[in-house]
Amino acid sequence: MIKNIYRDFTTSYYNQDVSSEFTDQEILDYFHKNASNEVITEGCYNLVIESKKSDNAEFLKYDKESKTFYFNKRTFKILSYINSKQSGNSIFDYNYAVLELLNEILAVIALERDLKSNNFIATNPFFCYGIYSADIFGVPNVLRDNYIFIKKSQYFNKFYNECIENYGLDDSLKVNLNNKIREYLLSDKRDSDKAFCNKMLLKSILASKKVSVDSEIKNKYGAATYNLLNDNIDVENDSNTYLLNSILCSKKLSKTKKQIIGNKRIYILDYAERELIKDLNEYILKLVK
Repeated sequence: MIKNIYRDFTTSYYNQDVSSEFTDQEILDYFHKNASNEVITEGCYNLVIESKKSDNAEFLKYDKESKTFYFNKRTFKILSYINSKQSGNSIFDYNYAVLELLNEILAVIALERDLKSNNFIATNPFFCYGIYSADIFGVPNVLRDNYIFIKKSQYFNKFYNECIENYGLDDSLKVNLNNKIREYLLSDKRDSDKAFCNKMLLKSILASKKVSVDSEIKNKYGAATYNLLNDNIDVENDSNTYLLNSILCSKKLSKTKKQIIGNKRIYILDYAERELIKDLNEYILKLVK
């Protein structure tokens, strides 16, 4: 039987007595499969797995220049074991913790790439403006947090789909994931997120500062990025009414969208991914007209 990360995850979920802990190669294969982008020829990302003693609890480092993540598996495993000792299935808990870390890394990569994509900036100017502003002035970045949360959940969703369709995993983990997403989207916190982001977009957060956020964006991210934002920031783009973009941009969801989220028969991330495909198709049609 050929080992792979999906089979081992499913096996560890059902049977902790079987040796199904993720191997280094499985971790690397999963990372490269999802971090690779055949469309983007530059800016490849790397993952290095280490197993060395460390004097601190830091198990993940990122070198931005080389785009390399250094994962100290030994330190991580010790911490993961300590955190999962009370569980009846420590192997599964460890595998889940590794998967969660990998999916968060992949979400960070996706955001970094999107913030360098002209198409993404042009169609999500408010979102990018808020991200840049928060980064420049070191304020809490709810937009970034939203993006990472949703993207990480998408990777989990795809992972579960593979396990369910090909390795016999039941759908309870996927159901739990979708319930968690619904609770997140429908919580009262969404209103406070929206209010915070509106303040950022209205620049009131910069009222006590002597420097213009626009000039700072131009200096840090370049004139081309600034011009893209400036050209699109006041345009009401229909794509922002789609569900996933509404989530990422902390826009208030319509009554219809809330009904969709509340419908437990619908897997919310499957639906969101279909909306993205619809968004992309409409964008391409506009280009070829």
